[in-house]
Amino acid sequence: MASASSTQTSTLHLITKNQNLFDNTSPSRTTIIIHACNTQGVWGAGVALEMKRRFPQAYGAYRAFCLEEKAKREERKGKVRQIGKRSRVGDKGEGGEDGNEDQLVGKCMLTFVPPPPLPASTSNPGTTTNTRTPSKLIIANLFTRSMYGPLTPQELSHTNTYTSSLLSATSQSLTALLSGLVDLHTQGILSKDDLQNMELRMPKINSGRFMVEWDLTRRVVEGIIIPRELRDRGWNGEVVVCCLD
Repeated sequence: MASASSTQTSTLHLITKNQNLFDNTSPSRTTIIIHACNTQGVWGAGVALEMKRRFPQAYGAYRAFCLEEKAKREERKGKVRQIGKRSRVGDKGEGGEDGNEDQLVGKCMLTFVPPPPLPASTSNPGTTTNTRTPSKLIIANLFTRSMYGPLTPQELSHTNTYTSSLLSATSQSLTALLSGLVDLHTQGILSKDDLQNMELRMPKINSGRFMVEWDLTRRVVEGIIIPRELRDRGWNGEVVVCCLD
């Protein structure tokens, strides 16, 4: 008889399902909704816009984080400009940066979505309770592109470079996502059962506003190596691709 571990793979594998990205989430099972986004704090179209409507608290956390990082980036630019007055043209600033580098690209932000309040108390009809069960829904923001909106003229005129950069950021951010799940387990936030039974799901990321062919992104996703810590805890490495609006 084959052991459970024999069905596991060392890399992610995709399962396509005709289901809505947001349907059939269970309070007893950890669900991670993955999407590709910009670093500017804007969920303005497509899946991101729908998530903004459904999960305003998650959007608020994402936007605050992006604006904070943007402020740090502006501060770095200011330092580089000051250093540039004493340096030859082309020199890097502090830390080997030129001040314009968007350090969020290629990273992932995990945001827990608080569950809705429990229904009115049966022991005291007409009242509601503030008691909440632990959240089992997590939004995984993959920072694959700095800008938001339509592609810029520069991106359109250097399509191969743009596509390569986006796919590289996708690989890095997915790797960061899996490492983040390991960290949540190490911190005691996600249990072994949570990891073993969790479901990762995504739309066909990068294929909408970011205008990258899904088949290119699919190959990148299926090449992501699963951390040993997740495999050892029984996760099978499946990612569900949801194909219904």
